[in-house]
Amino acid sequence: AMADAIRERMLAERYLFTQVSAYESRTGDGFVQLDQALKQGADLIIAFFPSAAMERRIAVQGVPCVMLCTDRPTFPQAYPVRFSRARAMADFMARCRTSGIRRIVRVALMLNGVRRIPKSENDGLEVDYWFVNPRDDQAGGIEWVRRRTTELFMKKLSRRDFRMPDLFLFMDDFAATAALM
Repeated sequence: AMADAIRERMLAERYLFTQVSAYESRTGDGFVQLDQALKQGADLIIAFFPSAAMERRIAVQGVPCVMLCTDRPTFPQAYPVRFSRARAMADFMARCRTSGIRRIVRVALMLNGVRRIPKSENDGLEVDYWFVNPRDDQAGGIEWVRRRTTELFMKKLSRRDFRMPDLFLFMDDFAATAALM
């Protein structure tokens, strides 16, 4: 979602924007798209969660790079930007309290590694966690998320003791759309 927003903004400002995937792999082919893009030339690189190997490849080219979600500027043209999910969640919880929200159900995929909000940060809010499928370690794509979310909601909503929360907080947009169907 963040990459989509950045792409849309760059295109609206009339910049040529190319999005590539780069990742470390056992076979070494995870940087093919990045290497091709760097050979073609770039004026700016925006890297999400860059690995050390990715940074080394970019540094060799000498291209300015905004590195999102990292603390380590490893070369002179690197500009790190760090997002704090904990701080964002604390701000969100404070906003919920001032808006009269008292009960939240946080829906997430187990794969997202959701950090539970410490009781000290809840400060009067009741937070429940629903995981789309805590038994599966592997996702099967968008349809898997949609199917498992539908199953979860049907199971939870059919319980006699179910109480509707003030807010459902989704950590995945495909799960959110499936729950609305």
